[in-house]
Amino acid sequence: MKVKIDLKNPLFLFAIVAAAVSLLLPAFAPRYIIQTFITVAMYVALVGAWNILSGFTGYLFLGVSAFYGIGAYTYAVLSPGMPYYAAILAAGAICFVTAYLIGMPFLKIRGPYFAIASYALVLLFGNLILYYEQVVSKTVGRWISMESLSTIYTSLVIITLVTFIVALLIKRSKFGYGLSCIKGNEDVANVIGINTFRYKCLAFGICAFFIGLVSAAITPRGGYIDTTIVFAPQIAFNTLVMGVFGGLGSLRGGMLSAFIISLLLELFGTKGDPYPFMVGMGILLFIVIFFIPKGIESIFGRVEKRLKKAK
Repeated sequence: MKVKIDLKNPLFLFAIVAAAVSLLLPAFAPRYIIQTFITVAMYVALVGAWNILSGFTGYLFLGVSAFYGIGAYTYAVLSPGMPYYAAILAAGAICFVTAYLIGMPFLKIRGPYFAIASYALVLLFGNLILYYEQVVSKTVGRWISMESLSTIYTSLVIITLVTFIVALLIKRSKFGYGLSCIKGNEDVANVIGINTFRYKCLAFGICAFFIGLVSAAITPRGGYIDTTIVFAPQIAFNTLVMGVFGGLGSLRGGMLSAFIISLLLELFGTKGDPYPFMVGMGILLFIVIFFIPKGIESIFGRVEKRLKKAK
């Protein structure tokens, strides 16, 4: 697989500069800024992971919180006996295996039924863990050793970069072509010889893997988790809005959308009364669905066409 990189492309140059500045941020930024950009990096990575399944195959996944919670609890269980980075990778691996196995029966569902069933995963895993804690371990929630903000932030930036590089490589590969065929017409994809079942399961597993990495990396920030925190439906809803607003399957649109909305979320949605902001998120979702179905990506497309005409 060959991926052509245009070193003169302004978007590529901007990405290089943004990555360099992001990694250097802990050296000069105050604590509050780092806290804010930890949330931003988290959602940018989640949207990138979500796009690998929903953006490339068209299967609308509402269960991001399910694997976010699994990743967080896996880290909580393993972290006392494992280094920070090893526990993160282990959490991602557990999420990958879980998603791949669940995907075997689960991804036979299509359309709106898949969206409903994917949200049910959040309730299923959240309640299973809650039941285990209440009945077996006799305690709700887990305390976790905290890591420094700079360590968490750097880890999330690296995970974000890797997520988007992997997503880009997938999009420009034979595997990505197969996923796009599934998105176009799954029955036709089957007829032309694409193993749609295996492709969907693998995309589901990769998506869950990166969600698990993100949740495990950020879990030590607060030092405590429970099912209401890590299986919160709000995480899945925020990711959905950001992904749809960016444009299904658009990596640059998803990155920009996640950056803007997560920054606004951290600045306004976590201060005082967060409900007006949540209402605004719901309204934004309706506006995008009815008036801008291709999201920010459609704006990129129009600008590129005008630039080509101008040349």
